[in-house]
Amino acid sequence: ARVTELFCNFCATGVGKTEMAESLARALCWPQKFFPLGQSGGGTGTLAWKLFGPEPGYVGSQTGGELTQFLRANPESVIVFDEFEKPLHNDPTFFQSLLNLLSEGRVKDNSCGQTYDASHCIVIFTSNLLAHEPDLDHLDGAQLKSLLGAQTGLPQEFLGRIRGVVPFRGLQPIEVEQIAKNIVGGMLTKFLAHNQLKHVHVDKV
Repeated sequence: ARVTELFCNFCATGVGKTEMAESLARALCWPQKFFPLGQSGGGTGTLAWKLFGPEPGYVGSQTGGELTQFLRANPESVIVFDEFEKPLHNDPTFFQSLLNLLSEGRVKDNSCGQTYDASHCIVIFTSNLLAHEPDLDHLDGAQLKSLLGAQTGLPQEFLGRIRGVVPFRGLQPIEVEQIAKNIVGGMLTKFLAHNQLKHVHVDKV
């Protein structure tokens, strides 16, 4: 078994990659977990211990890994790995654990030895890579994977497990305006409903 769907979304910061994942989780009524891999520190194995649990006897082994324990409680969920490419270069332990998740659809918690099902999850990798590459719209999935591999050095073993590669273009002013209206409109609707007030159009606020 493999994870239900596996996507790689990339482009500049602030174009909606994370928001898309959150919207997907809301639409499915599934929990969502965000892992900012680009902010992880420490040496080799540190990130793998954090997500998949340290070996018994080490600090943190009583609580297990953040990812494994989340999957234990939420076998149907949306999982986001942000800036996924950064630790894959210098943490082979994490890379191998991630490959097991993608190829087998399950993960093992190193602390307790239990294996948890991930075959019903949607896994999304996000990155700011290729943010300055022009004319990505005309490339197909295979070409985007090749370009991604050339810029990151990620092995085909990993890229081959990604089912969809989705480039996000920069937002236009009219799109930013519409997003702002949607956000404010949602907040206003909740406020009005909570206070039992009549609806007001966002354009008039």
